[in-house]
Amino acid sequence: MSAGAASNFALLARHAPELARIGHKAETYFDDPDTCIFNLRKLAEHLVTDALVRLGQRPAPNASFYDLIAELWGTRAVDREIVSKLHAIRMLGNAGVHHTDCSQHDALTQLRGTWVVATWYVQRFFDARARPEPLVVPRPQSPTSAAEVRARAALLERQLAEERRERERSEAEKEALARRLSEPQVAIHAGLHDALAALEPALRPVMTEALERFRAAPRAELARAEPLPEAADPRVVALPLPDEHALIVVRSPRDDLVIPMWLGRREAAARWVDGKRFEVHPTLGTLQVYDLVALERHTPPPAASQTSALLSAHADEDLIALGLPAALVPAVRALDHDAALDALAPYLPAEAAQALYMLAAGYSRAEAEAELARSRPKEEVAADDLAAAVQHPEARRQFKVLSAEESFADALAGSLERWRVFLHPEQRRLVTMRAKGPVRVLGGAGTGKTVALVHRAVHLLREVYPADARPLLVTTFTRNLPFALRTMLATLLEPAELARLEVKNLHRLASEIMRRHGRDHRIATGEETRRAWARASSQATLSLPTSFYVDEWRNVVQAQRIVDLEGYLGADRRGRGTRLARADRRKVWPVLDAYRQSLARDGLTETHDAIVTATALVRTDPPFSSVLADEVQDFSAAELELVRALAPAGDDDLFVVGDPHQRLYGAPVRLSACGIEARGGRARRLDLNYRTTEAIRRFAAGFVAPVAADDLDGGRDSLACYRSLRTGDPPTVRHFATPDDELGFVADTLGAWLAEHRPDALCVGARTNELRDRWARALAERGLPIAVLTRDEPEAPGIRVATMHRMKGLEFARVCLVAVDASTVPQPYAHAADATAARHHLDAERCLLYVAATRARDALVVTGTGPPSPLI
Repeated sequence: MSAGAASNFALLARHAPELARIGHKAETYFDDPDTCIFNLRKLAEHLVTDALVRLGQRPAPNASFYDLIAELWGTRAVDREIVSKLHAIRMLGNAGVHHTDCSQHDALTQLRGTWVVATWYVQRFFDARARPEPLVVPRPQSPTSAAEVRARAALLERQLAEERRERERSEAEKEALARRLSEPQVAIHAGLHDALAALEPALRPVMTEALERFRAAPRAELARAEPLPEAADPRVVALPLPDEHALIVVRSPRDDLVIPMWLGRREAAARWVDGKRFEVHPTLGTLQVYDLVALERHTPPPAASQTSALLSAHADEDLIALGLPAALVPAVRALDHDAALDALAPYLPAEAAQALYMLAAGYSRAEAEAELARSRPKEEVAADDLAAAVQHPEARRQFKVLSAEESFADALAGSLERWRVFLHPEQRRLVTMRAKGPVRVLGGAGTGKTVALVHRAVHLLREVYPADARPLLVTTFTRNLPFALRTMLATLLEPAELARLEVKNLHRLASEIMRRHGRDHRIATGEETRRAWARASSQATLSLPTSFYVDEWRNVVQAQRIVDLEGYLGADRRGRGTRLARADRRKVWPVLDAYRQSLARDGLTETHDAIVTATALVRTDPPFSSVLADEVQDFSAAELELVRALAPAGDDDLFVVGDPHQRLYGAPVRLSACGIEARGGRARRLDLNYRTTEAIRRFAAGFVAPVAADDLDGGRDSLACYRSLRTGDPPTVRHFATPDDELGFVADTLGAWLAEHRPDALCVGARTNELRDRWARALAERGLPIAVLTRDEPEAPGIRVATMHRMKGLEFARVCLVAVDASTVPQPYAHAADATAARHHLDAERCLLYVAATRARDALVVTGTGPPSPLI
């Protein structure tokens, strides 16, 4: 295999020039993988149809590709390998029907498969001794950049590895693969994951084994299936399972796809299926699932008048074009306020709900389509073509199409694996986009920013940067998040791929850079900086608290790289609440200078100074090919400049994600002022919360409603379109007369939760270290299993007890936030006279509550003693 300009279908051109032209046209679209894959599937269909005609068959004019392959196999004129290739082309081609952001690796896989089939076709019908030229990678239509050359090298490496694996398969493995490819394809619905999780633990292995039997031979298993009279759709059947359970399956009329939807007790199957609809949307071509019974239950009475309806400015055709099933238009027309949409949204198809929120927020149809990046399929998806419909990007919110090698156990294992399986459409577009510079992604808590970042790193390693390129860096602000990121990446990458990636906290990386360059100053700990400030404060002659000097040091001296009194006298202090005359500045400077000298005497440096030094050391020789940075809302200007300096500017160089509403440290910084230009199509956002329920999301968002959040580049960020897809119960907020009463309630709540969850799926959050330790001791004395979260992840099982800051980046099934009362939240601010600094402090406290509350997936409890916090 090599890179070149010749067509891979030259052999075909000598005997079937019309077919060869289809192949050559597909190759010209290689830089548009979706279109390339779609056209190669068309070529394969033509090859199979023509082969059947030459074999004396009469294929039906409207026969599906699946039926054509089955008919060809029935002639016994084709071997197992070719049939396997054809099924693989068909399956990947279903994705190419939609604009699914297929990769060039996918396009090359499709090209190789079609090339093999075309060679078979020529040898079978024209020249048995014909031999094709080696497969070549099509050249791009536009001038090739260095990044594209690297990407093609990585592409070739991966394809060659796959070819080796194919050759090394045993005959038994090839036979099993061919048998599975000839079976209907299997797609699983997200509800199946939830249904399995809801089973008694002893039943899960039994049901998983039954699912694997179904996976191995779905057609034979479905011969035992029973119709469901309650189902309005005849495609829905119930497959008996052990212990009086049943699996609900939707089968495609074309016999090329089966979808296990749900499993549970047989008597509950009728209730589950009642009112369910499974339809291909006529415009989008995606498979939609919705529940008419639930929708009718949550549809409000009709709006008082047509003009008072929430979406009165939009025609029915606009609503349908954006993904609403036509049957649900009357229910949506009844909405007259946002709360009514909130109540109905969880029962609508997710793509429809997201679009309706955007229309309600003031978007036009065109603006919503542009923001959602939705496009029509390349050809109309027929109402019975479920195999193509489940490949739509929107369908991937809830369906996972299994590859020939995948098992149910692989696809349904654990909560992290569920994220891995169900990469949502907006995330997928971010993961696979080719960017001519830095990409910035904003989004509220739980929208999958970190998941997108992790998959982006995998994509860059496999599709863009060859093995001999410099490593990639995944970095973040907090010290604990790299552990979680490394764990996620280890589940997605092979060891050799993981070795090409570094996952480090940015401050730790700066220290390593300094050591490698012989700079032996150690970064001071928090206790060491406190001692240095205590010594420096002895120089103070103004009645200002130490907190003022600390803020002045960070926000003025460090931010503006001031090194002497002259620089400080001319510094810009706009935004600082305490006014200082020139004479006052002369009195403040000795304290600030004494602090710097105190650190230097002890051989210490502050994080900021280490960052600045590291930036200077790497600027001329960046050590990484690309950098992916999480939590950038907390990075200072100096830290963002280091991020910029760590990789050379160019295509796919930086991918930075953050949420300004989760800013706990520092002040807003413009990315562009730090050399990170992420504008236009490279400035994206995620708005759908896949973690928390809508009730928890709305409660948490209330904390930050008064915060004027920026967009990391001088504009404003908004949570107006931020929504969750699950409803859930409202958070429980309780305040007690005494600490013992609060402790008793929390202990009883946790005890009840332990009946349904593992201890490490639960978390107790407190505002301070002292409160964390006090609550951990008290709960342990009540007999509860407790594991305190400090800097490192605890190895012992137990309910996690953590500070709210330490909870950042984590998630739990259920969370209890304790001691959220007037004496604790917000924490008192020492320099209240500085109004600007005090406002920033209060905003940070609001953001902290938002962070802590959004760690909860399913349930949130907030408690306190005495007067409640004014922030609740």
